[in-house]
Amino acid sequence: MKTSRIFLFLFIGATLLNACGDDGKNNDGGISAIDPGVILVDPAEVVFARVDLLKTDVQTLVISNNGDGTLVISDIKLVEESLDDGGGREIVEGQNWKRSARLKQDEFIELDITYTPRDTSVDKGYIEIISNDPDNGSFRVPIRTSELAPRVFSNTQVSFGRVPPVTDATRDMTFKLTDISNVGQSPLTISRIEISPKSSDFKVVYPVEGADDKNDPGFPLKLDPTEMIPAKIFFNPTTAEGSEAELFIYSDDPDSPTYKVDLIGNSGEPCIEVITGEDEINFGEGGIGFANNKKITIRNCGSGELELKSVETCTDAGGNCAPDNIFRIKPDSLPTLPDIIPSGETRSFVVVYTPIDETVSTGVLTLTSDDPAKSPLTIPLTAKGTDNQCPDAVAEAKLAETNRFLTEINTIPLKSIEFRGSNSTDVDGSIARYVWTIVERPLGSTARLQPDSEVENPTLFLDLAGDYVIELVVYDDQGTASCGEQDFVKISATPDEDIHIQLVWNTPADQDQTDSEGTDMDLHLLHPLGTWNNDPWDIFYENKTGEWGALGASDDPSLDADDTNGAGPENINLNNPEAGLSYAVGVYYFNAYAFGVSYATVRIFIQGRQRFELKDVFLPATGTFWYVATIEWPSARIFAVDQQFDDFPQ
Repeated sequence: MKTSRIFLFLFIGATLLNACGDDGKNNDGGISAIDPGVILVDPAEVVFARVDLLKTDVQTLVISNNGDGTLVISDIKLVEESLDDGGGREIVEGQNWKRSARLKQDEFIELDITYTPRDTSVDKGYIEIISNDPDNGSFRVPIRTSELAPRVFSNTQVSFGRVPPVTDATRDMTFKLTDISNVGQSPLTISRIEISPKSSDFKVVYPVEGADDKNDPGFPLKLDPTEMIPAKIFFNPTTAEGSEAELFIYSDDPDSPTYKVDLIGNSGEPCIEVITGEDEINFGEGGIGFANNKKITIRNCGSGELELKSVETCTDAGGNCAPDNIFRIKPDSLPTLPDIIPSGETRSFVVVYTPIDETVSTGVLTLTSDDPAKSPLTIPLTAKGTDNQCPDAVAEAKLAETNRFLTEINTIPLKSIEFRGSNSTDVDGSIARYVWTIVERPLGSTARLQPDSEVENPTLFLDLAGDYVIELVVYDDQGTASCGEQDFVKISATPDEDIHIQLVWNTPADQDQTDSEGTDMDLHLLHPLGTWNNDPWDIFYENKTGEWGALGASDDPSLDADDTNGAGPENINLNNPEAGLSYAVGVYYFNAYAFGVSYATVRIFIQGRQRFELKDVFLPATGTFWYVATIEWPSARIFAVDQQFDDFPQ
């Protein structure tokens, strides 16, 4: 009997075990095994933002059950691993902290962790979670903080309106204040503050309470969080033209160790400049009873439009002002006033001097415009009559390697023009001196008369597309200047290629940008098959032409001018561009040669007409690449890119 009962018990037990095992797989309502929970945390790492010392940041950790069964959390522990950094305990549990929890399917809890830094060191730690999750029974969530860092801040641009050229009496009269601040979480150390280029029209000093302004506040300069110093920026322009420089703040800010502030002067307002001279208009000696003419050329030197309102000579017969029948404006030479002059364009008119005797005559030419710094602009007029008959100037010119002399020439850029003054005459003496003057030229041109402007037959290289006007004045052996109508040679240089790209630049620290020393920039034209600075698809100084398109040279690009020591120009030409392509234009600052920052201008001509210009774009240093624009063909649409890189983008 005993043996039978034992076998019966074993049979029942085995049957129950089999039933439990079947229920675990088939879920048929029998006795069920308990499934464990599955832990899920968000975020996977707790990262605190930068906060000021003794300020608090709070982050929230969400723990949820992603399994079918109950998640049993037996312990939640926060551990800070950086207690020995001098700050003590800086990462602590929030008020809703729990040490344990039971979470059913899809239930969750939220735990706050607070961070209050007491020093600038990086702090780290972890949250350890012990649970019945079979795969993550001991689970750790990393905790880390960002290093507290200083951060320099100032206005990114300080801009001045129109200011007249500085004199000894007006020096340091124009200034603006800007604050330099530490907006970071730890002390900021400023090692130095500099303006580049050093020869610019700007300077900076630091107002110190109770003391005079001084250039050196005592470097290194330390600023606590939220502390600031006011900097005083002075603008002392030497010309009426726009002026630019940069203020650099060098500090231990890890994100901006070199902080740049753009300094801009004489910008955004009308600007008038008399390019034939503003100090004085001196006719010299003029024949009595003859009309002695001077062509006066003005230019809009600002970035916006200039309104020329009036042009007058002095009409006061007393004092030092001659009657207006001696100095007058030639009526048909004056544009209709008021006249709106676009940026960079010129206007010309003629001042006539007609002496009635041999006395010295003085007067004033007055120009009224909307230039706030130079209106009215007054220019002294001086002349002397003579009974010596004035000579007659005859100006002529021809294209080099041709034979026909003309007074008007139509050609293409990069041609040389040869001038001739030998047909000038003097009926009662001889010609003693020739003076040639370039009274009009394209903006950015550095062309000069060679070997100089006071030889009988000089030459001129047409470095840019545009219009040139060259005047000849001759003087006889008694010093009398040619009178009557002025004698000019007019030249129009028009590109004859489908695409003509032109680069010029201005380097403020280079006092003579026409000599043999200066900065070097390179113009690039990129085919869509190529990469920058690599032949055959990038045209630049090392690859001046390439076999593009069809066989033969009719559709091949060419770099026709490469300037290595000054203000340019450089130009690239392309005829018969391929349809359906987009060409890219770029500029590389090849070498500053210690001259520093420069300002580049690119113009694009389509079939002889200028269609695009980006003017005076700041290039800070050697190695800077400026991606200028793209040109689509055959639509001839030009799209400005205007992006800069530290090297060639690939």
